Amino acid sequence: MIRVIRSIHEPKFLPILAVALMLLSLVSPARDSSPTQVTPLAVIQGANPTSIGVLLGSAPSNLAIATSIGFFDNSQTELRDQMIESIYTPGSYMYHSFLTPEEYSAVFAPSPALYSSAVSYFQSFGISTFTDRSRLFLNLVGTVGQFDQAFVTNVQMFSGPHFKFYANTAPVYLPSNLAPFVTSVIGLENYTFFVPTLAAQKVSPTGTSPIPPFSPPYQPSDLQTAYNETSLLNSGVNGNGQSIVLIDAGYGDKTIQADLAEFSLTYGLPTPIVSIQTVNSSSTIYDVSNDAVNGVLSNFPVTGGLLGVPPGSGWDTETALDVEWAHAMAPGAALVNMLSFDPGPGLSEAIAAAITSQAGNIISQSFGEYEGSADGGANSTGSSGIGSASLIAYTHTFYAEAAVQGITVLASSGDWGNTCPGANQFDLGTCYPTSDPLVTSVGGTSLTVTSAGWKAENTWSCDPGCTGGGFSSVFTRPSWQTGPGLPLVATGRGVPDIAADADPQTGVVIVLNGVNFGLLFLIGGTSLASPLWAGAIAIIDGANNANAGYFNPTAYTFLNAPQYSADFHDITTGNNCFSGTPCYNAGPGWDPVTGIGSPNVGCIVTGCAAKPVSTGVTITSPTPGQNVTSTTLTVAGTHSIPPLNWLVGKPNSAPGYLTGQQQDQLNILKGYINNYRTVGANGYFNINLEMSNLTSLLLPPTPSEGEWWVLQWNFNGQAYFAAMTLYTEGGISVNGGGTSIAGIAFQYGTISTVGGSSNYQATSQTNGTLTETAPGRITITVPASGVGLPSLGSPLSGLRATTFEVVGTSLLAALVTVNSVGTVPYNLGDPLLPNGYVQVALTNQFVGAATASLVNYPLTNSWTAQLDLTGLPSGTYTVSARQVVNGTAGLYTSVPFTLTSTTPPSAVLVAQTNNLGYAPGSVVKLSGTLKTPTGLPITGRTVGIEVDNPRGGSFFLDQLSTNSNGAYSTSFALPQNALTGTYAFLAVSSGLLAKTSFSVGTAQKGVSTGSSTGFISRSASNPTVATSVQILNATMYPQSTFTNGQTIVASLILTNTGPQTLNAFSIPGFIGPHNTPVFVGGGSVTLQPGQATTMTYSVTLGATIPFAAGKYVVLGLAWNGFVSAEGNSWIPLGGTPSSSSGFQVR
Repeated sequence: MIRVIRSIHEPKFLPILAVALMLLSLVSPARDSSPTQVTPLAVIQGANPTSIGVLLGSAPSNLAIATSIGFFDNSQTELRDQMIESIYTPGSYMYHSFLTPEEYSAVFAPSPALYSSAVSYFQSFGISTFTDRSRLFLNLVGTVGQFDQAFVTNVQMFSGPHFKFYANTAPVYLPSNLAPFVTSVIGLENYTFFVPTLAAQKVSPTGTSPIPPFSPPYQPSDLQTAYNETSLLNSGVNGNGQSIVLIDAGYGDKTIQADLAEFSLTYGLPTPIVSIQTVNSSSTIYDVSNDAVNGVLSNFPVTGGLLGVPPGSGWDTETALDVEWAHAMAPGAALVNMLSFDPGPGLSEAIAAAITSQAGNIISQSFGEYEGSADGGANSTGSSGIGSASLIAYTHTFYAEAAVQGITVLASSGDWGNTCPGANQFDLGTCYPTSDPLVTSVGGTSLTVTSAGWKAENTWSCDPGCTGGGFSSVFTRPSWQTGPGLPLVATGRGVPDIAADADPQTGVVIVLNGVNFGLLFLIGGTSLASPLWAGAIAIIDGANNANAGYFNPTAYTFLNAPQYSADFHDITTGNNCFSGTPCYNAGPGWDPVTGIGSPNVGCIVTGCAAKPVSTGVTITSPTPGQNVTSTTLTVAGTHSIPPLNWLVGKPNSAPGYLTGQQQDQLNILKGYINNYRTVGANGYFNINLEMSNLTSLLLPPTPSEGEWWVLQWNFNGQAYFAAMTLYTEGGISVNGGGTSIAGIAFQYGTISTVGGSSNYQATSQTNGTLTETAPGRITITVPASGVGLPSLGSPLSGLRATTFEVVGTSLLAALVTVNSVGTVPYNLGDPLLPNGYVQVALTNQFVGAATASLVNYPLTNSWTAQLDLTGLPSGTYTVSARQVVNGTAGLYTSVPFTLTSTTPPSAVLVAQTNNLGYAPGSVVKLSGTLKTPTGLPITGRTVGIEVDNPRGGSFFLDQLSTNSNGAYSTSFALPQNALTGTYAFLAVSSGLLAKTSFSVGTAQKGVSTGSSTGFISRSASNPTVATSVQILNATMYPQSTFTNGQTIVASLILTNTGPQTLNAFSIPGFIGPHNTPVFVGGGSVTLQPGQATTMTYSVTLGATIPFAAGKYVVLGLAWNGFVSAEGNSWIPLGGTPSSSSGFQVR
């Protein structure tokens, strides 16, 4: 947390403060030395290490430590975030228009002068400074004494349960002119650190060379085959032109170049040269004295879950695994090994260096630490070091930069289920950095592969390690994280996003220190999964000849697409239950265990036919292609929603105790309570069990002495049961108590637990009935007075159905479980309820979804729903249905149909801004929807956007298309010298014009909304003018870089592709470096069929448009006129997205 103070009241540290204030005169005006007269300083709250350690005293003043300060123009956070959204929104004029590191720094970094002043300030204390050309961080190396003075703080020593550490306990002070640009200060404490997420399993017996193919430990060709890369590699798509950065800590693998060469030679891969880079650009790796390395090894003697490998092997093994297996999956990609000096702040500095230098277009991180605020986690309140809120502030800013620059950032999800290591223990929650929404989280699977390719894949379940996954307590769920498997009610950001092989039992070979570990160990962990995916993305980027960049929005687009079943292996079995902690199960679609699954790279690149999948829901009406003429669409189908308050079993799941043969009479299909009623003053209810078949009821399997059919529950702390019992002879003592009754009897009673065994003590016989023919049914009447006196509405918990064989002798027998189903709660008197519902919509995003009615539930599994199609134009549509079970959406089923509308289509067009008023320099977000009056989205319609300034001039223009939700959005930034007053926002589509306004001058929260309702055109307009934009200089030659005072010519080429003569209006829109509109032009032209015309528009930097260094974009629009002039008669003549081109200004 950073704030500015105007007086300092820290008497304990006044001597240190006085020194700092004296030295501050180097960078600030002279002032009175009295604390109450101090020029404002930026302050970052101190750490709270006493929660995990005992104070020993001040740290040695000569102890060398390393810190880093993160810089970013905090006033531009909204602009950066909106820029990320625009860059990754298809149809946006900024879509995949990535910034270079220089362009990013020009917008978001402090000025060279301010950065230089920070450097001079720390050098004045004798601290070594390591600058970065991005000006986005400053690394510092010095002594505790120097940092105590420079930061006006106090670094002290502590003793924790596993190691000694240092930490600053006082706030950190910085010159106030840095306050708007400081994100965090890291490195003033070392009590938390990242842990490598690798795991290993000893090969027993020790393997022999050569290792057989398609059996663990897997070789490169095995996983290339499993994830369907082989054909791409054979065609030359091998990652050439891509660069993968593997970030590691400590000394890494000192022999990585030789190890990679041997690995490549052994497995038939090309041998690349690894570019080894280090923090602070030193030729040797700087290992800070008294850093956390010893702490890592004592706290986690099997580092990162490593099994059977000596302590200290963690980071060199990690490095070899990262580099070799990224290379295995993308043999043609360049490799960069970015190394830090320690697993603490050094790793964050390595992340910063890798991103600001654009060391590669893909980054893999195989490490993590607990993200929470306790136990030294990444969000520790008030700490200013690694493992603090400032760690997240420090690294998150660089992950945002990576997104803007088109860098894919991956991180392993962890090897500890829904826990992650903190300073002293494993803490419940997700790991960081994998929980950061700007990072793609990679979970772990257990993979089976054959020569034919991928065979099966399950969750890497705990043995003892397992895939990390859960929901973040720090980051909220981002807007793109939607789709099958995700809870409908927003929770924290879910991890992982994707998955790949990680189980050490299905692990891989590595070469380390010249030794092929494939003969000794199977290496895995999510540390394997992350570089596997890094290689896969290198292949995908190479095939597409474009960077994927920030991969998460793309991943969830895959999840929601019909091709999902072809592009990904959906992992649906297993869990991540670690050491008895709360955990999660895999399931269809996304899950907090394996995300959306593992890749089929070949299908992602080339496209494959979708595989049939079970969604649990069907659509029986309409039929595919059916023509619908009514404004009401009746949709019907079947569901498989599980029960909420009753039990459902599975056929063929009751093997006999000794015979192992299926016992249909003991196979539970259903169990439930119903028919609560009162007779006089007494209450009664029925216990019901449905079995596969009861015709063999009287023939229990040999050597059984009988059989029991039981339904049990808990009420007011006591366990009760009702049962039908069958004994072949009387007088049998079951479990040492009670006397049996020969033949069939219906009983109820209590259950007690003695020595870990359950004793069923019948208290009375009762009435009951049974039906023997399939399905066999048992009904038992239970008086409330005999089971604790529950009444209408009483909560009964732990409802479970169980069948037993009575095994033993006539003198003493035991109940042996044959089949058991449960548990669910039940409120006495409630009807039987489903644990979910069916949604039906005209979009697979289920906007405006209707909830289906379940027909005669639970006797049938049918459902029906009605959709009001009023207002929709004729055309081809798709109706989708999905189950929502326990609050989580399932996979969807879709059926196409044709609508022939007999009434004019109508819609509501909405236009809105995200605020009522804006300060100059703010980001303005424009958005809206086009839907029918009943709320159904109208997709694929062109929307014209115009914003007019207070003088009535056109200020910003854009051309968009409504998405599958009927929505559209765009944004821009106001210039710092923007005209103040009222701006008009106009949106037009399909003959509807919506208007609203906003003010510029003072920020004002609230939403400004305008709308228009009416008839719309029956079909979307088809573009009839092709446009292209070329950037020229004053002599009409192409040029891409300009300087102040130069003339820029935007050449718009318009071609009439239609059969009719057109009157077109060409419009160039210039957008500046801060996403700021700087110029709008326009001119009319008449185009004959097939005619192409060039129209040019000139601007001069520093005159017509303001001079600003950075990237400019020019949009080329072809309309019939400005929206403000044409109103609801506006027509787009060019296609969407509009054509564009760019240039640089230096």
